[in-house]
Amino acid sequence: MNKKTTRKTGRRSLWIIALLVVLIGAAITGTGVAAKYLRFRKAPENLVLTHNFYFESDILKESKPEVNVNAGTSSVSFDLYNFADDLRFSELDIYYEVRVKAPDGTVSTMNTGTLAKDAQSTKTLTLTGLVNGKSYEVTATGKSGSDKGYSKTISAIFKVGTEETKVYEYLYDRGDYVDLAVWTEGEAQGALSIAYPAGLIPDNSDPAMSGWSTGAATGTGTLGAYASHTYRFFKTDASASFTAAQFTVSVGSVSATVKDPQS
Repeated sequence: MNKKTTRKTGRRSLWIIALLVVLIGAAITGTGVAAKYLRFRKAPENLVLTHNFYFESDILKESKPEVNVNAGTSSVSFDLYNFADDLRFSELDIYYEVRVKAPDGTVSTMNTGTLAKDAQSTKTLTLTGLVNGKSYEVTATGKSGSDKGYSKTISAIFKVGTEETKVYEYLYDRGDYVDLAVWTEGEAQGALSIAYPAGLIPDNSDPAMSGWSTGAATGTGTLGAYASHTYRFFKTDASASFTAAQFTVSVGSVSATVKDPQS
């Protein structure tokens, strides 16, 4: 009887020991899992989060393109915006500054402003005072602010073309008088000189012809760039005929060429 009791007690002890081993192992394993979980939870605190940052333009680029501008153009416009397309826009406010380098090398601030975050934002700017034959370098820098550190610079060089200066004349014979049309194209402007033949009487009622003499003479005045004026001369003999070749016209240092305005 005592032997059976002792045998049962021994078996029970073995089961208890085995159970303790299992529980201790589970505890150790659980501690490892918990430690990994805690480490995983802490990791994001050390990550650097990125944000969408778009500072773009329809003309200004990082490659600094040269943009040809037609002669006679006095201003040109361009856009700054904070998106790549309809679905991608900046998640940060963009503080921008636009600077212009003039033909003489001086640099000035053209505009400053903000493109608001989380929505499409566009700013249209206009560069004015352009002069033929000159180049203007425009640089725009966009920054997200010192707390984020995003920055981008884009630029372009606007090159204004030159236009050939021309002066034209054309004579209309109206019967008892003639009309001499004179016009300028390009930058031709300044002192006007019209040498006309005998047999004509200048229309002195026109302020531009005031004081011009009858007969072969030279009338003077001024004519601006891209300007025109018609000078009337009455014939002393209505049957006389005249041609443009009998008139010598110049504006500034440019001599006039005969040209039919309708051609």
